[in-house]
Amino acid sequence: MNYNGFKDLEEEIQMNYILIAVIIFFVILITMQYSLNKIIVLLKEIKDLLRTLHTKE
Repeated sequence: MNYNGFKDLEEEIQMNYILIAVIIFFVILITMQYSLNKIIVLLKEIKDLLRTLHTKE
């Protein structure tokens, strides 16, 4: 690539930082969604177990 000055290089570096920030943001969102889904599944299992224990008594 042929740069006419540092301004083009600075813009490209800034775009790279923005891209990295967006990727990190989406990774954090996906991780949070996965964790919340896992918690919901565990809570449903606990609920089912408590129901079975309650019906046995």
